[in-house]
Formats: sequence, structure tokens, C-alpha cells
Amino acid sequence: MATLSLSNQRQVAKLQRVVNYYSIPNLDAPTHLSDLLTAILDENVVQLTMTTVTARFQIFDLLYRHGIWFFSGVNLDNNAWGIYRCDTIKAFQTSEQPARYTWKQLAQRQRSYDHHHHNIRYKCALTPLGREHVQKNNYPNMHLTHQNDQDYLIGGYNQDELAYMVDYLLGLGRNVRIIYPEALKTAYLQELQQIQGFYQRLVF
Repeated sequence: MATLSLSNQRQVAKLQRVVNYYSIPNLDAPTHLSDLLTAILDENVVQLTMTTVTARFQIFDLLYRHGIWFFSGVNLDNNAWGIYRCDTIKAFQTSEQPARYTWKQLAQRQRSYDHHHHNIRYKCALTPLGREHVQKNNYPNMHLTHQNDQDYLIGGYNQDELAYMVDYLLGLGRNVRIIYPEALKTAYLQELQQIQGFYQRLVF
């Protein structure tokens, strides 16, 4: 604001009064967010104590989605790429170890991870409302396409992400129809049956 002319400052202030942007606030704000960002920019190796693991990491990027911060990068102790919730970090320490990868090499690792990790292909038909929902809430393994006047959601997932895919598709309600794979369709229908059974057992 300080670099703008007085008239521009007034215009921006006016816009801020009349344009409202609503987003989901942090559900559980991480305490080491600035440390993570510094480690990324300086290409430092860090040692993180998390809820499920203590290891050395080289971090690639930060992602904020639906009130939760995530980071992606390489666990240098097992050389595995992963995506982790920032709010699971219990302790943070910068390591003296030199970086094993450049940022470009990390970017290549991420592309390889996305291609090989999400190895189960899926395709779902969407209603126009379903397409709108996906546009507002999608992930790197999801893509929209339009063929013969029909919208489709296509992409890939890993077997360990099956439960999450089912939950995501359930959120689309009647605006999605799973075309393939059969395993995803079966898991989706089983979850619907469990939800129905839950309500049938309720006593009011």
C-alpha cells in the first residue's frame, strides 16, 4: 500500500470494503510454517519430529487446502517422496547436512511421484453441478474433460488412497457416476450401504 499513490490507496481501501472473500480458516495452525518456508527457499536439510516419524527431510513446497497446511518433499532417511501435514510436526531443527537435491531435481521427483504413485486410473461422469464442485475442490491427480456434451473427472490414485477417493466422490452426492475402475465403484457402493445401515440402526 505504501508504494501506491494516495488516490490508488483510496481505491484499494474502497475495494476491500466492498469485495469479500471467504475461505476456510486454519483448523489447527502449524507452529513451524515460517521455518518450513525458510528451509525451502534456502534449500536446507531439516530434521523433523512428527507424530509418526522422526527423519531428515528436504522440503519441496507448501500446500494449503481446506484449512490444513501440507508440505511435500523427500525423506532423506529412506529416500521416499511424501506429502505430510504440517500440524503433525512436534519439533523442527535445521541440519548441517548439505542438500542432496537441487530444487529442479526435487521438481522432477515430484513429477515422477505423481505419475507413478497414482497408478490406478479412474473415470467418472459428472453433472454440471458436479463439475462446478470439482472446479472448487480438486487435487493434482484430478482433471476435468468434456467429451460429447458430457463432463468427466479423470485421473489416478494409489491403492492406499482408495478410502480418500471414496470419501471425495461421496461429497459429490448424486452429481457423479463412477465408470471405472470396478474396485472404486464397489468400495463406493459399500460405503453407501454402511451409511444407510447406520441410519437404519438409529433409534430416535
